[in-house]
Amino acid sequence: MSSPTNIRIHGLSYANRLAELGWEKDGARFHVWIKTDTLTDTGILYKNPPNDIEFRGPEYFDTRHLDPTAKANAATVEFAKQYARDHDLVNKARADLQAEKNREAADLAEAARIATIKEAGPDLLAALQDCVADLENWKTDHEEPGEPFIATEKALEKARAAIKAATT
Repeated sequence: MSSPTNIRIHGLSYANRLAELGWEKDGARFHVWIKTDTLTDTGILYKNPPNDIEFRGPEYFDTRHLDPTAKANAATVEFAKQYARDHDLVNKARADLQAEKNREAADLAEAARIATIKEAGPDLLAALQDCVADLENWKTDHEEPGEPFIATEKALEKARAAIKAATT
């Protein structure tokens, strides 16, 4: 008998305070649902074929429901639970879940920000065009050289470039 490999937590459920503790052993996949506060299992050990087995192919078998306390299973189940304790897998899974929720929230916020910008674009362009018109009128009225005239000319150049970039 080999030792379990690829021990991991997935299927974390905050509502029920359960997590799926899974591993691979002897060419099969196993998992138990455990209580996240005590790491005690819920009483069923699930055995599934490897992922690369063709569904209903010659090596395929339906999920088997085993007793995790049976002599053939108890040591492996305890090994996996101890590994989960030693490597803090439940808290790492919680952190991963929170990070994923944070990424999703950030993605939604970014999408909303982009939608707001796109929605505001026509109004911003119109406001910029009004500013250009006002600056051009001011420039015509104040053509004497000096600092305000140079600043106005620079502002007009920037505004014209922004309008060109937005409309071409």
